[in-house]
Amino acid sequence: MKLEGGINSNVYLVEDSINRKVVKIYNSKDAKDRKERLNRETYYISEAKKAKLENIPSLLKVDLHNNYIELEYIDGRRPECMTLDIVKE
Repeated sequence: MKLEGGINSNVYLVEDSINRKVVKIYNSKDAKDRKERLNRETYYISEAKKAKLENIPSLLKVDLHNNYIELEYIDGRRPECMTLDIVKE
């Protein structure tokens, strides 16, 4: 199921009888831009995990050749705007 949002990527919820995960496909026409976006996002997620921030999905798979990542699904809602209080959650 395609999820809303994703200005620079297409985001899908993929689920079977046991698991749920998110697949994010970077869709820029520029191959260099796709790779940079994917690398920046995976770097941010890795650094957030190292900093022990909560509610950060785990990276399940990174596919640089096909420009996508698979992430752990975290139940929640998308904030309407980003605030420091939301970040601290």
